[in-house]
Amino acid sequence: MTKQRMLLWIVITVLLAGMVLPAHAAPGPKEPAPKVGQKAGAITALLPIATISRGTGKAVVTNEAKKGDELWWNDLVKTQKGGRARITLTDQSILSLGAQSDLRIVKHDDRSQQTALQLVGGRMRAEVAKITRQGGSFELRTPTAVAGVIGTDFGSDASSVGITVFLCIAGIVQVANNDPNVPGSVQCAPGLTTSVSAGKPPTIPSNATPQQIQQLIQDTEPAIISAISPSSVSAGTTVDAAIGGSKLVAVNAVSVDGTGITATLSGAPTDTSVTVHMVIAANATPGPRTVTLRKPSGAASAAVFTVMQPPTAVQTGDLKKPYHDSFDQERQSTKAGMTALIASVQQAVDQTLQQLQTANQGNVVDLGPATASLNQQIAAIQNLINQAGGQVDQAVSSALATFDTQYMVAYNALLQRNPAGAPDDTFNQALQAAYNQVNASLGQAFADINNSLGSNAQSATTTVNQVQQTWMTTITAA
Repeated sequence: MTKQRMLLWIVITVLLAGMVLPAHAAPGPKEPAPKVGQKAGAITALLPIATISRGTGKAVVTNEAKKGDELWWNDLVKTQKGGRARITLTDQSILSLGAQSDLRIVKHDDRSQQTALQLVGGRMRAEVAKITRQGGSFELRTPTAVAGVIGTDFGSDASSVGITVFLCIAGIVQVANNDPNVPGSVQCAPGLTTSVSAGKPPTIPSNATPQQIQQLIQDTEPAIISAISPSSVSAGTTVDAAIGGSKLVAVNAVSVDGTGITATLSGAPTDTSVTVHMVIAANATPGPRTVTLRKPSGAASAAVFTVMQPPTAVQTGDLKKPYHDSFDQERQSTKAGMTALIASVQQAVDQTLQQLQTANQGNVVDLGPATASLNQQIAAIQNLINQAGGQVDQAVSSALATFDTQYMVAYNALLQRNPAGAPDDTFNQALQAAYNQVNASLGQAFADINNSLGSNAQSATTTVNQVQQTWMTTITAA
């Protein structure tokens, strides 16, 4: 081969190499990183803004998350302030992330039913598919704890430094410190809560309040939060619940999580309200439930209400106690439901601030006054909720007094029939009738309180939208 032909082949080889190399170059900042391992699931619901980070070291690529995005082993999903995300794993387990949360899907193999997750920080609710295969496992690690489950519904809050709080809604969660040198573990049963601090064993599980469980659902629900009235209902009843919010006129479907409840839309939705007809079976599991309203566009709003176990008569001890306990449970559930109003306004404020900050790149205007104006709306609603909480307490106190008066009438009649005071069917029926009458009046009082709060929350949301429009105009002009 002559020198000229050899030089020509060298030039051709270099040119071909230059044409091939770009196909193997590292992806650009807006391109997805290589998929690692296998598919773990997908983003199935989203409130902006969230990101997905893929890869390791300097090869990490971060993109803004979109509904429908696939997730692969070792992907890191991160929500920003005001953001929420729902991840559906390939085995149909559901992970709901709250705002400012970081979750890494270390591994998820639906064939072997082996899952490993790492909650770096923030809040998450996990509705885990039941594990049936031998050797299957579902493990969640946080900065302080490790939790193993078989098939359950639980929440984890690692938003505070040095401590993780678990709330167990259904099934059993085995909780321990993530440091193997720290001995001890506990079983967290439904309705209980436990916490794990750095270097310490888990606390003894204690009863979770309705407010804690309701707050967990609201903090992790990837939908616009709305208020519902009534916010608590007894098993074995039928109710028309009014859900108040914004942009609801397009709602065309409703669903309720869990079993034992059927829900249908009643009447035509308006922009600010939807009525849902719910039939609660007598064997419906007590506890908080999520009502989800859907639109043709795929957007959703959600409200949280509580199914209560109706009181049952007792033969010995304090005969009034089951009924008093039921009134008190309604008090707690109604107060917990009020937090939905502050959550809805907070969501609107968070999204508005995100949009203003995105539009205000380069800090062309000072957004301090806008932030202060928006926070005023949250503070105003919080003050109204505090006042309404006092009104709820007064309504329950009045209901208890009325019930106790009717109880004494029934009890004195019982003593005339049976001086020993042993309850009979007539007495139990009188007690149930008194409870039903008083409870109906109490429910109307709660509805009036909630309706007033709902109107104020709607006004606050309208003000938030006006603030957004005003400052977007200011930013554009600047």
